[in-house]
Amino acid sequence: MASLRPVLPPAPAAAPALDPAQQRAATWGADDGHVLIVGAPGTGKTTTALHLLIERARALQPDPERGEYGAVMLAQNRRAADAAQEAAARRLGLTSSALLVRTPGSFAHSLLTLRAHERGEPDPLLITGPDQDRILADLLEGHRAGAGAHVPWPEWIGPEILALPAFRAELRDLLMRAAELGLSPEQLDELGARHDRPEWRAGAHVLREYLDNTTLQAVPADRGEMFDSSRLISEAAEALGAWESEVPRAPRPRWSTVIVDDYQDATVATARLLRILAADGAQLVLLGDPDAGVQGFRGGMPDLIGRAETAAELGGFSAARIDLEQVHRQGAQLREFSQRITRAISTRAVARHRSAGAAEVQPETDAAGPQGAGYSGALTTAVVGSAAQEGAWIARRLRSEYLAGGRTWAQMAVITRSAGHARRVQRLLRSWGIPASGQTLPRVLHEEPAVRPLLLALDVALAQLGGREVSGEDAAELLVSPLGGADAIGLRRLRRQVRLTPLAEGRAIDEVLAALLSSADPLDELLQARALEGAAVSEDDAAEALREAARPMQQISRLLRAARTELERPGAGAETALWALWDAAQAPRQARSGPPAPEESSAEPPQALSLAEHWRRQALGGGAAGQRADADLDAVMALFQAAEQWTERAPGARAADFLEHLRSQELPADSLAAQGVRAESVEILTAAGAAGREWDLVVVAGLQEDVWPDLRLRDTALASGLLMDLVSGRGSRDYAAARRAVLDDELRMFAVATSRARRQLVLTAVLDDETRPSVFFELAAPEQRPEPPVTSLDLRSLVAELRHALTEPGTSRTRRTEAAALLARLRAEGVPGADPGSWAGLPAPSSVAPLAQPGERVRIRPSAVERVRDCSLRWMLTEAAGHEEGSVHQDLGTLIHEIAEEHPHSPIEQLRVALEEKWPRMAPALGHGWLARAERARAEAMLEHYAGYIAQVPGEVETEKRFRVDVGRAHLSGSVDRVEHLEAGLVRVVDLKTSGTAISQTEAPEHPQLGAYQVAAEAGAFPGLRAGGARLVYLGTGQRKAPERGQPALDGPDSWAHQLIAQTAETMGGAHFAATPGKHCRTCPFVTLCPAKADGARVTS
Repeated sequence: MASLRPVLPPAPAAAPALDPAQQRAATWGADDGHVLIVGAPGTGKTTTALHLLIERARALQPDPERGEYGAVMLAQNRRAADAAQEAAARRLGLTSSALLVRTPGSFAHSLLTLRAHERGEPDPLLITGPDQDRILADLLEGHRAGAGAHVPWPEWIGPEILALPAFRAELRDLLMRAAELGLSPEQLDELGARHDRPEWRAGAHVLREYLDNTTLQAVPADRGEMFDSSRLISEAAEALGAWESEVPRAPRPRWSTVIVDDYQDATVATARLLRILAADGAQLVLLGDPDAGVQGFRGGMPDLIGRAETAAELGGFSAARIDLEQVHRQGAQLREFSQRITRAISTRAVARHRSAGAAEVQPETDAAGPQGAGYSGALTTAVVGSAAQEGAWIARRLRSEYLAGGRTWAQMAVITRSAGHARRVQRLLRSWGIPASGQTLPRVLHEEPAVRPLLLALDVALAQLGGREVSGEDAAELLVSPLGGADAIGLRRLRRQVRLTPLAEGRAIDEVLAALLSSADPLDELLQARALEGAAVSEDDAAEALREAARPMQQISRLLRAARTELERPGAGAETALWALWDAAQAPRQARSGPPAPEESSAEPPQALSLAEHWRRQALGGGAAGQRADADLDAVMALFQAAEQWTERAPGARAADFLEHLRSQELPADSLAAQGVRAESVEILTAAGAAGREWDLVVVAGLQEDVWPDLRLRDTALASGLLMDLVSGRGSRDYAAARRAVLDDELRMFAVATSRARRQLVLTAVLDDETRPSVFFELAAPEQRPEPPVTSLDLRSLVAELRHALTEPGTSRTRRTEAAALLARLRAEGVPGADPGSWAGLPAPSSVAPLAQPGERVRIRPSAVERVRDCSLRWMLTEAAGHEEGSVHQDLGTLIHEIAEEHPHSPIEQLRVALEEKWPRMAPALGHGWLARAERARAEAMLEHYAGYIAQVPGEVETEKRFRVDVGRAHLSGSVDRVEHLEAGLVRVVDLKTSGTAISQTEAPEHPQLGAYQVAAEAGAFPGLRAGGARLVYLGTGQRKAPERGQPALDGPDSWAHQLIAQTAETMGGAHFAATPGKHCRTCPFVTLCPAKADGARVTS
């Protein structure tokens, strides 16, 4: 029997020693009044706050029965709150739940929840950003339609503007600022009238409707009050103020001490909540730095730091002030640079903290940098010639620190101004092999690559249950999604197999695929429909090819069956149906033979690998694929959390309602779903994301003119920034003052970014014909000399350099010998690319066997004969490798051919009716814009040409005449657009072309496709009939009349066409395929693989 021995956790880390100023702040007496602690970056504000929290938690025991809750610490974001709570709990030896560290929003929500419990009501619900956006979209749509109360929008805001998502975002910002300021609709309307702002008055009407809407949504007795994040803190302040009247049976909650870290990022609503807490007897301990405010875009007000010492109505607490005097993070050089930045920031009498002294750190010299030069000093700069070179330079610097500088990846970070730039840097670093992670902006949930196919599968299952038609586009998307596992080549192979069955006659291939997904066994249905006789390979081989191509369809059919079974169960909903899909999802077949996870046995059968397990193994394996799998698993977790919340908020709702709810969202939602723990990596962040953190080495990238600083004025069309200024007491600002405020915000972000470095700070910028370094970069490097291009210090780059030295004709014998020896060493170590056996052009062919054995028939479609003649290599790559060449024009051509098949003699009026009926099929590819109109006009013109042609051919006609016939080694099969009967048992084979260019008259007599049709007819493809000639009819040239190109009847069994078919059969069944240059090369997708072209020769030689 196994036994378990509990392991004690490590002893809590000792509290860091406090300097005298920190000690004074940390021992501030509980009866000494409010205190404001101001310190520059790295002076230990959070350390001081934690020390004070721990001491107060030890001294004051909370007593919830009497409404006494002791000490609470407020951090400005969730990450900082979690880190502070965990650190304090370790120091005290308690569970984290025994301490109260919250964000202002979380604290407000817990207070409102407490009030609801005391009143016997359900917990309050938080309206997410996407839900808020959806409510506003519905209200504005009603305004555009003239429904509801009249809203007095200014003249410049017309119906078209109301429909814009960008306007809706600005309206959301105005309403959020009003809510944070505690403004009612009436107060906002009064401000609009006083300051001649009609847009505010209109916004007041929308705010009233919005509040009424959220109130109505909370009407059911089992649903709590609904609040959005902007109203949460104001509502909590009002709840505390009215506690005795609203909750008379419960004591009003009180806190003895409220510690607020990073107070420079607090909002007006937070300041008002603190005033009410202070009025109830709480001592306020406010810590911050007015030079480090980075949350202005969310309503943060660095000015609150200066007001705390005053008795101002908003933010004034008459607090004593303590300045922290010692920086513990940066040495003298970095500290002096930080001071240079912060001195440029405008101040309101809060500047003494800027004189804090630097830490005493040992100087260090970095490892070898680019071109072998060592870096000395704590502050270095680099100017490079392009964004790509900037990424390469940063990658080399980070790797040199990792390899020779003794730093781990987690001790380094890259900070940029914007999230978009951060994502670009992250992609560049990953391409150079640097493990980079970052605070990627969340996407709208239903647009996540891992979530979209799950929602689509649920939608298709609902459509199948409800008898709704499933589109071919949806079927194809499911097949190539992670749920189906097919790629573009696999989808083409499946389409080709379906096209060979009678199921495809007169129907678009993807529509057939959609219908097969509803079948109990799509493969069995295909096998029954497939005519295997006469194939160029045996029936067993053909059936196996069909089974292999149909695997993704079988997988999707099984998933949909599982979802339908669950949805038919009583009480089932979106959450359980999604679980049914997820549990049934399997990894792509090609992924099941990979190595097992490190902790698992390799004895597990590969076919049992689920999609979840496949992604888990990829995530643990690291690299680009691992990071993608990690993100996919996080997205799926967020989806199931959203489904769980929907089920809780709307019990009994249909799965279709959840789909509509999720797909209507146009904004990303913040998710509390569990996420994977990232392996050690270099973090790529914005300045706001880096606030409150530190690393040994920090790279501040992208210091470009007009980018950082970005001095464009921030206020919006609805002037929400002006509203904040007026209500908060800052007053309206002229252009110069507004511009200065923007510069101050940019300087604060730069100060935060540069002050995150403990030991090394690196600034980078690009200098080229279009951009130059900014004034922020010039603070560190007035003289700018571009760095030469560099290569990364990774094995991939080393292997490439050695291979180049080994194969370059001009390389010296000594260098070539050294390169060969080092490549041999790397090959022995298993480094990818070092083994010459893996180099393109050197290994022997994997097989020299022909595609068909001697004497075995070769299946030929007449349309392929010309491609084989022109370039057999292109034909082989296109047909055998399954290259996809579909397009909108080909879809239109298919539609015209269908109409021609159904109407061999109809007048133009009937052809137009047929086009009207079939045109909706083109909508998924064309939409409803100018392209759709242009293609519709083109289709109508082609039908007019067709009508003109068939009017002159009144006799018997067969359309889409299928045939199979053997001619020597060739097995010709296909279908003819029109077989027009002539006299004396002769027929004319007609091929309709929808392309825009006709061949010349001289090319027609030996046109390969027409010749193949005539050879088939002479061999008995149309029993009792012989070919009397062939014709091409071009419908899409745009000329007044459809051009015709005729081909005379063949002159016996030894004609040029018979010889071409025999030659084509030998080529298609052979082992060698030649690259033949010609005019067809202009449209060839395989130029980079072609040995007859310069680009391809480098790959194949």
